[in-house]
Amino acid sequence: MPFSDTVNVLALVGLILATVAVHRLTLHPLSHVPGPWIFSVSSLPQWIAVFLGIEPQTLARYHRRYNTRVLRIAPNLVSISDPNALTTIYVANGGFLKDGRYCNFDVNGAPTIFSAIDKAYRDVRAKAVLTLFGPATIRAGEGAQNVQQHVERFVARLEEEKRRALRSDSTALYRVDILDLALRLSMDVMTGYMFDRPYGALCENATPEARSQSPKFTESPWLQAIAAFGYYSMLPNWLFSLVLAVHTSLWDPARGAALGRVDAFVQLLVAEEQMRPSNPTSPTYHGRLRAAGATTNEVIGICEGSLFAGTSSTGQTLAIILFHLVRQPNVHERLAQELDQDSPSQAGLSDIPNVPYLRAVVSEGLRLAMTNPAPLTRTVPQGGCLVDGVYLPEGVSVGASIHVLHHDPEAFPDPLAFRPERWLEGSDKRRRDLCFFPFGLGSRSCIGRNLALEELYVAVAATVKSDVLEGAVTCQERIKVNGCFNGEVEGHTIGINWR
Repeated sequence: MPFSDTVNVLALVGLILATVAVHRLTLHPLSHVPGPWIFSVSSLPQWIAVFLGIEPQTLARYHRRYNTRVLRIAPNLVSISDPNALTTIYVANGGFLKDGRYCNFDVNGAPTIFSAIDKAYRDVRAKAVLTLFGPATIRAGEGAQNVQQHVERFVARLEEEKRRALRSDSTALYRVDILDLALRLSMDVMTGYMFDRPYGALCENATPEARSQSPKFTESPWLQAIAAFGYYSMLPNWLFSLVLAVHTSLWDPARGAALGRVDAFVQLLVAEEQMRPSNPTSPTYHGRLRAAGATTNEVIGICEGSLFAGTSSTGQTLAIILFHLVRQPNVHERLAQELDQDSPSQAGLSDIPNVPYLRAVVSEGLRLAMTNPAPLTRTVPQGGCLVDGVYLPEGVSVGASIHVLHHDPEAFPDPLAFRPERWLEGSDKRRRDLCFFPFGLGSRSCIGRNLALEELYVAVAATVKSDVLEGAVTCQERIKVNGCFNGEVEGHTIGINWR
């Protein structure tokens, strides 16, 4: 192509891009919404922020800089930091529908209970399993479905790791990875309760391979692989699929092997269920999904998606709570005294009203854990909506970031501090409660929240009552969580030791 033609083509492309930019800044239906001009012109800056794991922090900074609760963060995407708008977006009339981003979280090419955009499709499957997660049903669990027995195994494993640490050479401190142990517990609780067959994560690798650290759970690469999808979650589905194909081709072989093992475990359970009569009151998650009419492929996908979500989020939250209990002996001591005073036989959901400080400790851990820190995006319905006096038209994607609301200084003074006492204080309780939604809100909130809370309450109480953390110190001063869709601890480890 002659040089002059090349110049003309480039000039035309430049003119088109400039025209699009001017339109988005001046004539677009969201042109009146404040935000960085570069985010308003192109989705690329927001994609980069997601990929770098800094989206929630970026949103918080720009909400402050522009002094607005309604922030434009992409040409057709708005971030909300007004807690009074959450009911409109997520609760009223079933909430706004999820936007196209969630298609990227389908499994095996089929929507899951989490990713489904079609409300009717999702409701049939969600209602089939919902009663499994009632507090009374969870507390009545027996055998593999009993949360307490998995927690006892967790505490025993932590005590064994403590003995190894105390026996180790003082010149080479033995690091115990409480994040790894907490993820093992969550994996066994999830599989035991949902499938009536624990994965056996807490029984694996009982003997360390190295003198300096506790052994890693072999399926940790599976958790890391699934979490990595969140770094591309804002891409259009066609581009997400392309990038994901490249990403998986570059994986460490350990990730692919771990994915294969977990998939084989779930497939075996589903295949065995196919041999039994269909039962809508089945005690298992996959049994109820099958009875509700879900295909085999759908059952596998929903089970694997739920297993990841419950394992990664609850395990990370538990590890972060234990980290802060080690860092703040005064909190540990107060909680121990309260537990001794109330002495619940099993500090689960039925006992929480009698253990207010335990409830406060767990709530503070849920606030800071950042397991799903990104905006929970929805599509504005026909007729538009008004948020904090700003009109948002139909078709716009809108969402509130849990990270932004959980660090609202008006609701949570000194928001970066782990301070359970804030939950026992009466100042501005209404705003605090409005800003706190670790499991989401409305009909699309987390189905397994009661199971997660039961695990957290029982595990924190049992660990504190065992005194296993006495004398422990952390191997790091703070925890950094990358802010992708599924927030993950940087370095995938939270180490403690006993000097």
